[in-house]
Amino acid sequence: MKPPEFSHLRSSLVKIGIIVGLDETSPLRHLNKNSESSNLDQASAAYEEQLLFAVSGQVAAVTSGEGDDVGASDGDEGGTVSTPLRGPFNALFSQTATAVPPVKHCWTRPDSCVSVVPVSCEKPTMPIDWDIIGTLGIFCCPDGVQLSVTKRDAHCHGLVLTDLTGVRTYGSCLTFYRPFRLRRRDDPVCSSNDGAVSGKTDSAITPYRLMPCSDEESSARDPVYYVPTCVCLVSEYAYHTVLKDCLSGLLPQFLAAANSRELMHCLASFLGHASLVPVPPASGLSVSFVNSGKVYRCAAASDPGRPVADMRLNYPFLFFDKLSVLRLIACLLTEQRVIFVSSSASACVMVMECLLSYILPFVWRQHYVPILPQRLVDLTEVPGQYLMGVHPDLVDEIEDDVDIVFANLDTGVVKVHDSIGLPPMPEAAADDFLTQIQERSWDFDRISDRPTFSSLEEEKLARTKHQDMINSTIKDACFQLLARLFAPMEDFITSDRKQSQFNKPQFIKKFADGDQEFYKLVSLL
Repeated sequence: MKPPEFSHLRSSLVKIGIIVGLDETSPLRHLNKNSESSNLDQASAAYEEQLLFAVSGQVAAVTSGEGDDVGASDGDEGGTVSTPLRGPFNALFSQTATAVPPVKHCWTRPDSCVSVVPVSCEKPTMPIDWDIIGTLGIFCCPDGVQLSVTKRDAHCHGLVLTDLTGVRTYGSCLTFYRPFRLRRRDDPVCSSNDGAVSGKTDSAITPYRLMPCSDEESSARDPVYYVPTCVCLVSEYAYHTVLKDCLSGLLPQFLAAANSRELMHCLASFLGHASLVPVPPASGLSVSFVNSGKVYRCAAASDPGRPVADMRLNYPFLFFDKLSVLRLIACLLTEQRVIFVSSSASACVMVMECLLSYILPFVWRQHYVPILPQRLVDLTEVPGQYLMGVHPDLVDEIEDDVDIVFANLDTGVVKVHDSIGLPPMPEAAADDFLTQIQERSWDFDRISDRPTFSSLEEEKLARTKHQDMINSTIKDACFQLLARLFAPMEDFITSDRKQSQFNKPQFIKKFADGDQEFYKLVSLL
């Protein structure tokens, strides 16, 4: 009897995986559409990233890099399909985000292996909407795709997307570098490759294309350029550490892939297993799975009303002192406009995610963009409150608005202009929080009386237990802070059969005159 078919688990760890970057089928399109390619140094320019591959547990879709090859949609000269994108900034996103090109090949997964026979040229059904998939590219490569004459180290960063309903989608990105050579499109070597530009021309597309090669083929006259390729795993749950560990475990296979096809099959093989890993319900249980000989553990949420917190909660204390962290918590509770400045996109995302976990059960409902690419820097001028993360190079492009709080991770300084009028937290609650946070005890290497570990697994287990202790301490300190601030609320809530009402004016009068200004600004109440 044939087993019933299903596309994916309702609560699986990984929904989809994508590959973003450039390869031999992609056009080299400058980010600055008004620039003439002949006047630019091809190796130092920034190019527009392309969505190369998307895969779920059951379906894999290879998208075409050259829009002219597959035909243009109505009113679109590039041949790519413009899709409506979610989020609070639809108009700006639709102009700058990576468009989803038509599907060039599609494979299905009938049993336990990926079929390599093209079965459809339609966009297949994915667990994540194609409009979200199209938005991911600009956050996978915030600075576009820049070629390098030296091979750079691989690096990871996370990302978070929020739709109009407030639902967040999480991703973990691994960027590594593959060797290519630059060839003119009229070169006879390139003439046999699919995707040659013909017919309509685009001034932003350069007359060059990439040709795969090996590291050993470099020479002074014909150098090898290293092109960043980003692999992103997307989940509905904030398993930042688990997703990063999975990508790190796959890195040797990605680097060993001889071509893009092998890279795609490597990711598809992993998704075939990871999409069947269930997310454990809130409890003391965890789910472990094995991939390529490595064991990965997915811990459950500590409480049904709390999201998963799969990260080191002491990240903010690595960049700011205790008083600055307390001030940032106050900024979140009073819903200020906060811009986090960091040269590391990964650090920026982790710090912001940790701070949002500090104020639970309160939830940030305003705009939230942990990684703001240069192409979207105008979003800092939108009205209303927001949390955004930017690179230090973009600070000069942001108007010196006195209503914006700047938190610089590189310098550890939180700049709050006097005109904002941010009052301090009530002294008793703040002092209790600062007393509980003892950062010195969090340094694992300060424990010098510990016997030497006999294996790497033993050391990893000890570090995990130590980090769990740190996370538990921070959770308790934040919970007690919020309890001391807002516990009297229940005395001012009246309920009837239809609704409950909170008497905020009377609640504020309960506190001393010096503390009332803080509660007046807490708009989450």
